[in-house]
Amino acid sequence: MPIISAETKKQLKAAFLSYIRAAAAAVGAMLLAGIEDPGTITVSGLVAGILGPLIRALDKNDDAYGIGAKVEAAVAAEKEEEV
Repeated sequence: MPIISAETKKQLKAAFLSYIRAAAAAVGAMLLAGIEDPGTITVSGLVAGILGPLIRALDKNDDAYGIGAKVEAAVAAEKEEEV
C-alpha cells in the first residue's frame, strides 16, 4: 500500500501549483515595481507565494482546498482554473 494515495497526490499537486502561481505573481509584481535586489525578490516571493494558498487552506468554507475539503472538489477546482 502506498504511503500517499493517488487522491492525496492530486490534492497536493493542486496546492503546489497554486503556490507556484502565487509566488510567480509576487515576483512579477516586485519586478514591475522596480525592486532589483535578488535576495529581496526571492524571500519576498516565497513568503508572498505561501500566503494566498495558506489562507485558502485554512478557510473552513473553501470546498476546494479548505480544511476538510474533499479531493474530488480540489480536482474539479483545478480543472476549472485551467480553463
